[in-house]
Amino acid sequence: MIPDIVNNANVWYFVNGEQLHAFGNQIAAITVARAEDAWKRQHDAMFDPMFDKSDIAGIFKVDARTIDNWIAKGIINPTMIGGVVRFDGEEIVRVKDFFKRKRNKQVSNH
Repeated sequence: MIPDIVNNANVWYFVNGEQLHAFGNQIAAITVARAEDAWKRQHDAMFDPMFDKSDIAGIFKVDARTIDNWIAKGIINPTMIGGVVRFDGEEIVRVKDFFKRKRNKQVSNH
């Protein structure tokens, strides 16, 4: 679901015969994949919700003061928007992965 202009990257497939045609397909596939990735990141940034500290505390089932401690320790990184602390969905996933790795490491050490 990328804009039509990106899907037209195959215009230069037809340069100098079959060998370049295959090479052009590889380049076009990479170009389209990169464009799709960039478009998805831009789309996600525009439409993903931002969360406040109380939202994050609810997601992790901890006190809001714990979120302040995590910020101070660098466990979770807020985004400041007009002087207000917010968190995006990618940060929530990153912190969940952090705690999963930490838990797995503790289990494997026992």
